[in-house]
Order: sequence, then C-alpha cells, then structure tokens
Amino acid sequence: MMKITIAFLILVSTVHAQPDTLWGGYYGGRHRQYLRATTLTTDSGFIMGGYGINQYGRSNYFTIKASADGDSLWGAELGGERDDYGRGVCELSDGGYVIVGYKNSYEVVSSIGLATKFSQNGDSLWTHYYGGEESDNLHDVVATGDGGFVAAGFTPSFGNGTDNGWVIKAGSEGEVEWQKIYGGNGNDLVFSIILTFDGGYAIAGYSSSYGGGRSDFYLVKID
Repeated sequence: MMKITIAFLILVSTVHAQPDTLWGGYYGGRHRQYLRATTLTTDSGFIMGGYGINQYGRSNYFTIKASADGDSLWGAELGGERDDYGRGVCELSDGGYVIVGYKNSYEVVSSIGLATKFSQNGDSLWTHYYGGEESDNLHDVVATGDGGFVAAGFTPSFGNGTDNGWVIKAGSEGEVEWQKIYGGNGNDLVFSIILTFDGGYAIAGYSSSYGGGRSDFYLVKID
C-alpha cells in the first residue's frame, strides 16, 4: 500500500470559496493523548497511531482504526513500566497493521526501536525491538508486498556520527531482513519514508553532515 503524504500550500491570491468540514473525529480518554500519524486503509478508512499519558504519568503507545466517516472501530493501547512512544503506522499487505516507535525501558539502553503488528480486529500479534547500545528511534513505516514493512528513523548505535539515518526491512513476522545506515560525521536524523513508483524508497529528515548550514533538509533515494 502506498503511503499518502499531504502538503499544505499557501495560495497568494484571493479565494472566496471556503472548504466545508465534512466531519470531525475525537479519540481518547481522560488523560493526554497525542496522535502522531495516520494513513488511509483499503476500506477507505484510516489507521492512526501515537501515544498517550496514563494515570501513572507514563507514556503508552496506541493505534486506532476508524471508518471512512471517522467512527472509531477499535483501539489498542500497549506499554510497559517505562515510556513507550508510537510514531508511524501503516496497513500491511495481508490486511493487518503495524505501528513503529521506540521504548525507554532498559537500564543500559536509553531507547530502543519497536514495532507491533495488529490484526484487522485490533488484536496484538507480536512486538519486536530493534537497535543497539544507544538511543535508537523508529519514526515512520511503509508496507511491502511480501507482508513485511520498511521502517525508518535514526540511531547512534551504528555508523560514524552521533545520530545516523536508519532503515530496517522486516519480514511478515517482524524479523530483520536487512538494515542500512545513512549519514556522515554529524547528526543525520530521518523522520519520514515513502514508497516510490519504481519500488524503491525515499527517506527524509535533516542533516548536519552535509549541506551549507548547521542543519539542512535531507532527502535520500534508495532502491
């Protein structure tokens, strides 16, 4: 499934017609919730992901499935004794869903990348963790035709810089098939990934390793 990115344009002209609001959906409970990602699903609905603060002051990550009219069909919230953050979400080719993010859980590791797969009905099927010895974060994800996914973020655990762009290809059970690092000797952070028309990927973020300033927009095309 191709992820759809929406750009906001400012029109420098006089436009009299105003867009109509078709509906609004509000999701959450008594505590704070932060929606970080949404994408279309094959049933014309939406899958959403983010994180919320629970009654103990900890962050749990969540995903919500909504219909084409914005009605909540199901929601799932997961987390542990430490803070967990959901960042990117997509529908998989088998009809399930995956959310990626990172977990602050271990004494030695500051954070570790995570991915959780849900069924069409919102049941949690598995959770995998990815990374090394430092603070590793996954921020976006796209589905692949084999039932797996490609996730992107940044890591200081691998590569030459403080932070490096990080891309993981995982199979249908979340197992790592390959991972690649992109960047130089500075901070190179990736926050977005899309599937390109030729079957490759493009990752975007910002870099202090390349460009003309302290940090610059960073776009990389990979096969």
